[in-house]
Amino acid sequence: MAENNDIEVIKAPDLPLQKFYDAELEEVPEKAKKLLQEYSKIPPDEVLPHVLEVVCIVQSISYLLINECAEKSSMEGGKT
Repeated sequence: MAENNDIEVIKAPDLPLQKFYDAELEEVPEKAKKLLQEYSKIPPDEVLPHVLEVVCIVQSISYLLINECAEKSSMEGGKT
């Protein structure tokens, strides 16, 4: 692989998942809210429902992909 000296690789800190994901989100962080309102033009009262909808979609897709991989793995005799 070619080396690019202009790119600095930064290792992500080992933080618990709950720092990044809140299963019972009641309020969108201010910076995210501002971005969604100003850049995406989402009205203030629709920001939280929008975020929750996106989370639901991502979870559904993840669930489908995990199941698909598990089924494929079982059909191949457990090989990954």
